[in-house]
Amino acid sequence: MVGDYGSENDGRDACAFDHNLYWITSGEPVLFGNKTFAQWRAAGHDKDSRIADPLFVDPEKGDFRLKPGSPAVEIGFEPWDLPDVGPRPQPAVRNVL
Repeated sequence: MVGDYGSENDGRDACAFDHNLYWITSGEPVLFGNKTFAQWRAAGHDKDSRIADPLFVDPEKGDFRLKPGSPAVEIGFEPWDLPDVGPRPQPAVRNVL
């Protein structure tokens, strides 16, 4: 039964998981609940997904552009201009009173 969160079927069957890139910087194995990636895929999820380093330019300095050859592009990710994303500084407002 979908949505029975106390059982093996924890509701993930209500969504389709695919074309994702998973990576843990510590080198620890990527787990899906208590399943390995192979077990997760055998259950019908993430057939076209990968576990691989996305090859960010310099994530420690906040540069998440992709280097050439990034596996993210191979699974269909299309990079966008990151300076236009997120909060940006607002111009200073002067008190005229």
